[in-house]
Amino acid sequence: FEREQKEKMFLHAKTLLNTIFLLTKYTFAFILVAVWGDSLKEDKVIVSIMGPSGSGKTTLTDNLILNHDIVVPRHVTTREARSDDKPGFYRYIEYLEFLKLVNNQQFLIASSDGIRGYGVLRNDCFNAFENADTLLINSSYKDILQLKHLEIPVRLVVLTFQDIEKGIRERIVNSSRNHNASDIRYRVESALEDHEKYFNEVSQFSLATIYTDVSNKEETYRVAEEAIGFEPNVRKRVK
Repeated sequence: FEREQKEKMFLHAKTLLNTIFLLTKYTFAFILVAVWGDSLKEDKVIVSIMGPSGSGKTTLTDNLILNHDIVVPRHVTTREARSDDKPGFYRYIEYLEFLKLVNNQQFLIASSDGIRGYGVLRNDCFNAFENADTLLINSSYKDILQLKHLEIPVRLVVLTFQDIEKGIRERIVNSSRNHNASDIRYRVESALEDHEKYFNEVSQFSLATIYTDVSNKEETYRVAEEAIGFEPNVRKRVK
């Protein structure tokens, strides 16, 4: 019974998430134009860092924030809080609340596998844009359709591994947090499935694809900064 219920929830989530990008294309752009005027496309930019678990999204995000005038909106997740989550980065909600927000078209982007949900709320984006013209969000391959259909510029950088399974496992082993076998298997299987389904489309839309298992933090930062179009910061620091 539990498995049957989860399958129903997955199909419901998939139906909702398959339609959200069609609605987001117009509603988000319309509201932003109403707030900021016709100069929207010139003034407001979304930078998206996309990639599998452990590929270095958080590290790159932190370094870009450190050196450039950008803001990160609150991200939403239905998973439990982890000890290494960055304070204030996530808003933790129940999965049913996540589905309600999707159904009410409250997300700029949202993705789910029927068990865990992730996304960024439109209101959080509006609030973040009050403080800077460049918004930075972390996203998954599943978000590519939604990002491609936004009516404002999106600059996408992809971080991944040449050997995805080995890369994720090595990052998990070297992390400070203990992962159980089930969590490791879930991360690897999800990453491999998403890569197979979406990577070709993602790579065509991205400005740069960086393999972080062969590129160090400094090189990753340099390539990403250049691809996004940021002027190099002479005082730049990379953590």
